[in-house]
Amino acid sequence: MKVKRYLGETMQDAVFKVKADLGSDAIILHTRKIREGGIFGLFGKKMFEVIATVEDDRESQVTKELRQELNILREKIQKMDRERNLNLVKKEYYNSRFSYQMPQLIFPGKLQRYAEKMVKEGVMIEIINDLCQEVMEHLEVHQLHRDEEVYQALVKGIMSRIRITAPIDTYQSRKVIAFVGPTGVGKTTTIAKLAAKVALEGKKKIGLVTADTYRIAAVEQLKTYSDIINVPLKVIYNEDELEQALRELRFCDLILIDTAGRSQKNVSQMEQLKRLLPKELVDEIHLVVAMNTCFDDLMESLDKFGQLYLSSLIFTKEDETNKRGVILNVLEKTPYKISYITFGQDVPEDIEEADPRKIAEMILKG
Repeated sequence: MKVKRYLGETMQDAVFKVKADLGSDAIILHTRKIREGGIFGLFGKKMFEVIATVEDDRESQVTKELRQELNILREKIQKMDRERNLNLVKKEYYNSRFSYQMPQLIFPGKLQRYAEKMVKEGVMIEIINDLCQEVMEHLEVHQLHRDEEVYQALVKGIMSRIRITAPIDTYQSRKVIAFVGPTGVGKTTTIAKLAAKVALEGKKKIGLVTADTYRIAAVEQLKTYSDIINVPLKVIYNEDELEQALRELRFCDLILIDTAGRSQKNVSQMEQLKRLLPKELVDEIHLVVAMNTCFDDLMESLDKFGQLYLSSLIFTKEDETNKRGVILNVLEKTPYKISYITFGQDVPEDIEEADPRKIAEMILKG
C-alpha cells in the first residue's frame, strides 16, 4: 500500500492532486489545515494537507474478492428478508382466514348470550343452532328473556347429547383394562389416579402392567405410584410377555395396562398395539385423549384407534383448555361414550366419572 502526502491552497486543489496522481481508486486517509514555511511555524502560508493511498494490484484483487463475497452475502440476506416477509404475510393471511372469529348468530332474549358462550367454548355452529332451535320450540317467547329458564333448557339439551358409560366396574370377579392413546395425553397419570381410587376403597386387589418401555421415565413414574399405593407392577416389552404378566397377577381383581403413546399416523405402531391387546386377554380398552387437542387431530385419533375394540373415551387436561365444547363435537360425530374426565396432576383427586350435567354446565359457564 502506497501512502502519499499532498498539499493544496484549497481542499479542492489537494484532492485534485490526489486523483491526478493516484487515480479515482485513491483512498483519503486524513485531511487537515497546516501552515507551510515561515519561521518556527510563524508567518507560514495556510495550506491543506491530504494523506492518501492506493492499493497495489494484489491488494486490489483481494478487495475485489472480498467485495464480491460481501455482495453475495448481502444478496442472501436480502433473499432471507424477502422470504421472511413472505412467510409473515402468509401467516397473517392464514390467521385471518382460520383464527377464531365470532360467527354472527342471532337468537332472541338470553339465548344470544349463551350461544356466544358456546362459540367461545368451541362448540360447532350446527350443534349450537340445533340446541337453540330446540329451546325456542319448548319455551314461550317471554321465557326466552329469563336467564335461568334458558340456561336450564340448554343444560337439558346438552345432557341429552352426552353419552356416558359406567365407570370401571370393580365388582366383577376379575377384569383386565388397557389404556391407549397418542403421546403426551396423560395415560400414565390417569392410570395412577384410577388405581389409587380403587386401592383407597380397599375392596379389590389391583395390579399394574406397563408396556410403555419407550420412555424410561414412564416406567419409573408408574413404579413410584405402585410403591406408594402398594400394588404390584409388571413391565412387558412385547405382546408375548403380556400373557405371562397376567398369569403372575392372577390374584388381582383389577389389572390396568399402560401402553406407549402411539401416533395415529404410524400404521406399524397401530398394528403392534392391536397385537399387544388381543380380545381374549383384555376385557376393555379405554382411549385417552387430551381435551386441548384440535378437533381435526382428535377425529383422526378416534378414526385410527377405533380399529381397536374401544370401550370408552377418557378426556384429560380439562384444566388446560378453553374449548371444552370439543366433547360435544366428538360425541356428535362418533358413536363413543365417555367414562372419565381429568383436570390436573394430583393423584387421585383430579379425576371424575363423566357426568352429563357437569359437562353441560362446564360448557355453558366456561
